[in-house]
Amino acid sequence: MEVGGAKRRAKRRWIAGGLVFAVAAAWGFQEFEPLQHRALAFEAAPACDSSSGAWNPPQYLTGWEGATFLIKASEYPNCADRKVGRVSAHVLGEKIFLRIRSDAPWHESYACHCSRITHVRLGGLDKRDYRVVPVFPP
Repeated sequence: MEVGGAKRRAKRRWIAGGLVFAVAAAWGFQEFEPLQHRALAFEAAPACDSSSGAWNPPQYLTGWEGATFLIKASEYPNCADRKVGRVSAHVLGEKIFLRIRSDAPWHESYACHCSRITHVRLGGLDKRDYRVVPVFPP
């Protein structure tokens, strides 16, 4: 009977170790984004326009400027989000997975949404139509 109990404990340790590894790998992949597109530049207003006040669905307008693919991202984050902190894009086939992260001091949240436009430029892409897929949470 003792042998069966030892096997169960060993199996539980392997499962726990595998779960810890999977969670750490998922966190590292999300935080450091090793597959992100390297030829990326972005511009955003230093603060969002709080006069809009309402929540609207985000819009992503795309186009080409020479060899550079442009994305005009119109989003409506929480008014506490002061500025765009980080932008990343992953290109897989004809999809661009776009993540725009905003910084909120001390993780504040207000009961309003404001308009923010971020211009993202991607270089080094094949010239064709791409579909922008937003990645949430930012």
